[in-house]
Amino acid sequence: LPIVEQVGVGTGTVVVLSLLIAVPALLVCAGTKSWWPLGLFVPVALLVLGLLRFTVIVDEAGIRVSNLSATALEYGLEEITGAKVIETQPFGDWGGWGLRAKGRGRYGVVTRSGPAVVVTMASGQELTVTTTRAEEIAGALNTLADRR
Repeated sequence: LPIVEQVGVGTGTVVVLSLLIAVPALLVCAGTKSWWPLGLFVPVALLVLGLLRFTVIVDEAGIRVSNLSATALEYGLEEITGAKVIETQPFGDWGGWGLRAKGRGRYGVVTRSGPAVVVTMASGQELTVTTTRAEEIAGALNTLADRR
């Protein structure tokens, strides 16, 4: 510990999305014969691209999910009762990608199809995070919860 995992879109996706935003921005700049449209496009592009990447941190304190250097979700070790690994699909199970809520008390950071760790809290809430290191995170959280 700690386990630090970057989840979300990869570098290739960021490049493609950047091009999809940059090309129309440059066309608008050419059409208006001015550079001011970039003042709109660049901040929006940075925000959109930033919202597609999350950092998951598992340590002795619990689990934290941050986005754009701000904590989006945090659960302390005293709240965690266990963790398990499942297979999930963003659209089929959650209705889309990103930071999601499904029903009451079910939250997810779902950025890809495949393995996900589901962390259960004493309050009945669940946090699902899609990650390639789901087994490792579940094992670490279960070990820490058992020690507690």
